[in-house]
Amino acid sequence: MNRPIKATNDSLNELFKDIDVVQIKSDGVYEDKALSDDVVLRIEDPSVIQTFKELIAIEKQQRDYQCMCLGDYAIELLKEGELKSIIGFHHGISIRYSGWTGDAELKYADELLTFFFALGLKEPLEKKKRDNDGARK
Repeated sequence: MNRPIKATNDSLNELFKDIDVVQIKSDGVYEDKALSDDVVLRIEDPSVIQTFKELIAIEKQQRDYQCMCLGDYAIELLKEGELKSIIGFHHGISIRYSGWTGDAELKYADELLTFFFALGLKEPLEKKKRDNDGARK
């Protein structure tokens, strides 16, 4: 059995090795399975997958923590139609992979949300704007 490791960009990049499809499903992840079958975004273009890989970079993990929810989305990484890894996406600011000791904060969260919006997945950026507007009131 593999022991979890601290989240690093090297370990994240390893998950993307030979991946030819990134599929994002609504709801989060539980026991390495997407909670929903509802695909809200599918990325097949290698250059777009590369951009996604760059934008999902994480900050250096300072401490182990874990959000108490199961996440907003499940990010499935596929190779030739086979699921290789699944990453939970939390509140537009962090991700969770079961092979890590804790959640990891996104380094380019705003850019990633804008990227999703441009590809048609609008809800994460719209939710962040609503949350920010509510915080200002």
